[in-house]
Amino acid sequence: MIEEKYQKKLLAIDYGKSKLGMAFTDGESCVAHKYGILFEKNLDEQVNKIANIANKLNADCIILGLPLNADGKDTETSLLIREFGIKLHKLANLSIMYWNEIMTTQMASNNMLKKHGAEDSEAARIILQEYLDNLK
Repeated sequence: MIEEKYQKKLLAIDYGKSKLGMAFTDGESCVAHKYGILFEKNLDEQVNKIANIANKLNADCIILGLPLNADGKDTETSLLIREFGIKLHKLANLSIMYWNEIMTTQMASNNMLKKHGAEDSEAARIILQEYLDNLK
């Protein structure tokens, strides 16, 4: 039997200004799976499309990767991601959690030796898996 803390359906996002990597867990296991990449540059369109995907997946919560400085302070990008998270929360009416994504893109690149661009969804998968592992 899976512990209750893993029974939520989660969607994780590795945010980028022009593409967003996505990963999910179905609530049945504590394993993150790649979901794909969303290519969209407009912030409002990004929010709308992610809200629709979260609805399609029946997500209970969205995990956003947050690139913080080594001292744990916000970066220019993390401030943009927080703005994205606020808009997403209002539209999707879901909890938004932030997870320090330090080194996930580099780890994803090391994991993905194949096609260019696939590291975005792999980075989202790593963000979500780290979050799940932290719940243990």
